[in-house]
This record gives sequence, C-alpha cells and structure tokens, in this order.
Amino acid sequence: MQTLPASLANRVADRSTMLKAWAGCLLMAALLAAPAAQAQLGLITSNVRSRISGSVLIDGEALPAARVRVDVRPLAGGDVATTFTDSTGRFEAPAANNGPYLVVVSEQGYEPVEQRVDANQGNSSSLIITLRKIRSYLPTRRGYTVSVHDLRAPGKAKREYEKGLERLQKRDFEGSLKHFKEATNAFPDYYEAYYQAGLADMELRHRDEAEEALQRSIDLSGGGYADPQFALGALLCDRQSYTEAERVLRRGLDVDGNSWKGYLFLGQALFGMNRLTEAEQSARQALLRGPEVPAGYILLANIYMKRNEFVMALKYLDIFLKLQPQGPTSEQARAVRAAATRIVTRLQSQNNVAPPQLFY
Repeated sequence: MQTLPASLANRVADRSTMLKAWAGCLLMAALLAAPAAQAQLGLITSNVRSRISGSVLIDGEALPAARVRVDVRPLAGGDVATTFTDSTGRFEAPAANNGPYLVVVSEQGYEPVEQRVDANQGNSSSLIITLRKIRSYLPTRRGYTVSVHDLRAPGKAKREYEKGLERLQKRDFEGSLKHFKEATNAFPDYYEAYYQAGLADMELRHRDEAEEALQRSIDLSGGGYADPQFALGALLCDRQSYTEAERVLRRGLDVDGNSWKGYLFLGQALFGMNRLTEAEQSARQALLRGPEVPAGYILLANIYMKRNEFVMALKYLDIFLKLQPQGPTSEQARAVRAAATRIVTRLQSQNNVAPPQLFY
C-alpha cells in the first residue's frame, strides 16, 4: 500500500495519481469481515444567462436531502454542471445556454431521479424533486450455514474443520491450517475446508498456496460453491490479474448473485482495468447488499478520485471514517482526505466557488 509523500506535487494531476493509488489492497481485509461533492467543478463564467435551482426532499419524511449530488445536463450537448444540495436541500447550477436541460439526482440507497427543465434567458428555473428509497427484497444470511456436503463429512473431518474455524477466528492462521489439513486428509472431497485453508494462506500472504487451495475447492465443488471463487478473484486482484479475476468473479456471482463480496471484488477488478462506470455500478451493488461494509466506500472514493471528482470522493471517505474511525487504514484515510480537501479548496478558489460542507 502506498503512502502519501511528505509534500504533494504542485500539479493537480500528480496529486490525483498519488491519492487514487493508496487503497487497492483494503478490499482484501474485507473478505473475512462479515458483518453524501463534485464531478467537474462546474465553472461560473460571464456567459451564464440563467440558472437552474430547486429543492430535493426525501419522500415520506418531509426532510430535506442534504449533500446530494445533482447533475445538470444540456440536452443539446455540452458540459455537465454538477453541484450538491446544501443543508436545507437547496441546489443551484448555472445554465450557459437557453433550452432544455436534464436534471439528474442520485444518492446511495435511493432511486435515481431525472427531470427535464427549460432554461430561459434571465430566468431562474426552480424544481422540487423527491427521492424515494430503494426497496430491497434480498434475503439476509447470518452465521455459519451447514451444507448438505458438510453433513456427509466423517466425524473426524468435521471435528478438525471446526477446530480450524476456531483457530481462524482467533487469527491463529498457522494453527488453523494444520486442522484444515487434517480435515481434508480424513475427507478428501471437503471443499469447504480447502476454502478456509485458502483464506488462512491469504492472511499469511502465501499467495501460491492460497490459489492452489481455492482452486481445489472450486474444482471439488464443480463450481457450485461461490465463496472460493470470490476469494480467488480477490487474490487475482491483489496480483493485478484483473481480466482473469473478472472471469472468476462473474462465475461466482452466477452461483450467488446476492453476495456483497462478489460485487465488491468485481468492482475492484473493473477499477483495475479502468472501467470506471462498471466499477461504480458494481460497488453500489455491493453496498446495496452490505451497506455497513467499509471497503465499499473506499472503492467508490478511489473511483471518484481517478475521475478527479474530489468532492464526491471526500463524501465516501467520510462515510468510511464514520464506519471505521479507528483501524490500520483510518489514519491513512484521514491523510488522503486532508490532501483531497486541499485540492478542492484550491480549485474552488480559482473558480470562485464556495467550498463544500464536509462532514463525518
């Protein structure tokens, strides 16, 4: 994992490169952990003849939607103006030309809203937009699930497997490997044990051994067990083998399409291939299934930093720090946040734009 230099380069492009590179391996730590900015810094220039403004409300709660992203796009083509609602839910964006515009409001956990408005010279068009929560009917899975295959394992194999799980939970990875080895000796088809051994080897940074164990688990299960495919995809991301990782992860999602892990690691692979739109979609799918997973917000922050959309990246760093205020990556996240804030302040000072209200 890269760290920030003592002094940042003067050029914003160099700064963004340093900022977006730091969190790639954070996603690996999420494998064992089950448990609202700016896009283009829209310029306000002398040729602005009208403005588009409005309010964003939350449906059914009579509350303003604060710090929500609003994109204003001219239907005839041209630059997109991006702004964010204030604490009262109000937004305002410049409209450089007369004619129709599309106002797009997006926020995590709510249905995206698109509304057309006409900008007329000398007038300020005002809208009221209501956000509605996304309804999720996804089943939740808690605790350890015993498979039919696991029930076929002989007594000795199951006892060793359970001992291995206990060692793994206590972070005694070497100790857990010994028990998983005994379990597979007693029951050679024990693909669950091979999967857990692969996780232990990943923690020990034994990449070759981990890959072998995970592939063995996949082969023995006939590809019908999603978890080792997600773990192998994460390992391939760590090796920067993103194309192969995508293939493995999509196969895993074919088996279990409700896994936040699968979408999270797929987002990391897509990010590594610079397919940022797809990576963002995958990250949001992960957070829909696991909204309390900190690594999902780090992935979104990385995506927005790579786009040079620093205000939006700050938003997701804030969410990450709320979820994980202490930890091995939290101090580094604060350093990245501070550097990104300096970039935003500098650019907004140049463009005469008020600084954002950042929050924890």
